[in-house]
Amino acid sequence: MAIHNRTVLIGTTAITALALCIGNAIAQEATQAAPGNQAIGLEEIIVTAQRRSQSLQEVPVSVSAFSSDALANAGITSAQDLQLVDPSLNITGHSGSVLPFMRGIGNPSATTIGNEASVPVYIDEVYYTRVSPAYLELANIERVEVLKGPQGTLFCRNASGGLLHIITREPSMSEQQLDVAGGYGNYNAVTGKLYASTPLADTVAADISISGRNQSEGWGDNLTTGSDTYKDKFVSIRSKLLLDLTPTTQVQLTGFYVDQTSSKFNLQGTYEGTVNGTPDLYGPAQPRPSLADSGRFYDAINNEDALDEFESWGGSLKIKQELGFADLVSITSYRKAD
Repeated sequence: MAIHNRTVLIGTTAITALALCIGNAIAQEATQAAPGNQAIGLEEIIVTAQRRSQSLQEVPVSVSAFSSDALANAGITSAQDLQLVDPSLNITGHSGSVLPFMRGIGNPSATTIGNEASVPVYIDEVYYTRVSPAYLELANIERVEVLKGPQGTLFCRNASGGLLHIITREPSMSEQQLDVAGGYGNYNAVTGKLYASTPLADTVAADISISGRNQSEGWGDNLTTGSDTYKDKFVSIRSKLLLDLTPTTQVQLTGFYVDQTSSKFNLQGTYEGTVNGTPDLYGPAQPRPSLADSGRFYDAINNEDALDEFESWGGSLKIKQELGFADLVSITSYRKAD
């Protein structure tokens, strides 16, 4: 019996030693594979979910943060496509505006003038109402933060469902940067993005971001007028001027311009069984012709072509003063939209 126990002890020791050798070999290979023989670790994610820079692990809020690299790796070219990587987020569109929903909470009437979304959209800490899809087509996204649950304490009463915060890149004081991308897709769709940044002086830097798309062929046809339906084109321009007035005082001036023409958010087709009028008031109901059930959902039978035109411009001024124990930040913005 004693010999049997000793044999088990020796076997256990051998297995443990073998596991340690394999673990050391794997660790050594991982260290050698890392650039510069540096240890591999998790990257710290900094967010501003509480209106100040914090590590994501220190924020007591449900936040999904996506860096520009993570969005590029996932094939996300527009913030409107974030619902593909965050299942709690749903972004639809109507009347030339986007409608964000978070965990099923949102305001379907947010496209109406005077009404606001229950999941607001912020870009560089500035609140945007009636968000056009072109606002979300940015070529200089630094990261996107999706805040889940009511955020009324820090972002006012409208953030009852959550918040979508887009943070754009800041111009570099030390080096020039240039990123250019373009593409061509179905329906004769041409896309392009450009981001350029340069230092103007030791304490002054500026950048410009331009993105655009022109889908000249529609997804369907208007069988009455012969025109294409569901076409889309836009251009979005955004620029920043960054000034470090003192080691503790920073001024950031931002300007933007957006122009979009689209017919993608007008569902013109009808389904089988759709009728006009009310039989009790206007006589027998007349069925409307249906294209959706024939597989031609994006076709239309209208006397006029539906079209949404949107143009907006504006800017913001952000002044940040470091006080040692806290930061004093002032943000003033102006926006005009037609």
